[in-house]
Amino acid sequence: MSRQLSRAVLLPALLLAGLLLVDPLSAQPATQAVDPAMVRARDWLQTIDRGEFERAWKDADASWQKKDLERFTKDVSRNRPEAPVTVACRAGLYVELVDRPPGSMAYFDTRFSNGKRVTERVTLYYGEQDVLHAAAYKIDPPQKGKGGCGG
Repeated sequence: MSRQLSRAVLLPALLLAGLLLVDPLSAQPATQAVDPAMVRARDWLQTIDRGEFERAWKDADASWQKKDLERFTKDVSRNRPEAPVTVACRAGLYVELVDRPPGSMAYFDTRFSNGKRVTERVTLYYGEQDVLHAAAYKIDPPQKGKGGCGG
């Protein structure tokens, strides 16, 4: 009897634990949900997407703030499609650590509403109180065989 009872309790508990670990409805890769660099970079990119360049500049690393707002806006906008083009899809690819200064590089597969697909890279450095701040932004061709936005 006790063996049947333990199976009756153990099996549902294991199934519930499995459901908590694997979320099939999640649209974002797991790294985007847990990696602070990926989350910080995504949030900064969304600020740029909304055209809030002054806010993005104020939130950037001190080394990037040495440029005036006009130059910053021009540099960030250089390879991005002009409005009203929007981001149709952005999926986090991976994060690499940066040694000097300490920080991370977050890579995203992005498809704009005009169909252009790119890899966006945001370099982040640690500032005061160990807060990550965007320090560089670059757009490259899409990485072959990687990405969640398709071709």
